Amino acid sequence: MPSPNQHLGKTGEEIAEQFLQAQGYRSLAKNWHSRYGELDLIMEKDSEIVFVEVKLRSNLSFGHPEEMVSYTKMSKIKKTAEQYLDREAGREKFWRFDIIAITLKGHDLDIDHFENVIQE
Repeated sequence: MPSPNQHLGKTGEEIAEQFLQAQGYRSLAKNWHSRYGELDLIMEKDSEIVFVEVKLRSNLSFGHPEEMVSYTKMSKIKKTAEQYLDREAGREKFWRFDIIAITLKGHDLDIDHFENVIQE
């Protein structure tokens, strides 16, 4: 049985996927694993692959959701994305890393989309 945090994370991923689909993105994969870690969402828009890290918080007591993506986490995301490109997509594709930060405010959601957050 999933923990409350796992349930919250899954909910955040579903919200983020719907948000991105409404913006014209197409879903390629969810929770894609490699030995380095997991990619929450892999989307595509305009022939560009977008690796999406989703962070959802029920309040801001510990900071904004996007602040929870550390340098170590970004490094793992990058290595995992490289594995995906090698296995599934090919290196010739254009790609980037985004963060979807979701904050619950009662029955409302605050969704922020940060594009291209990891630079070479």
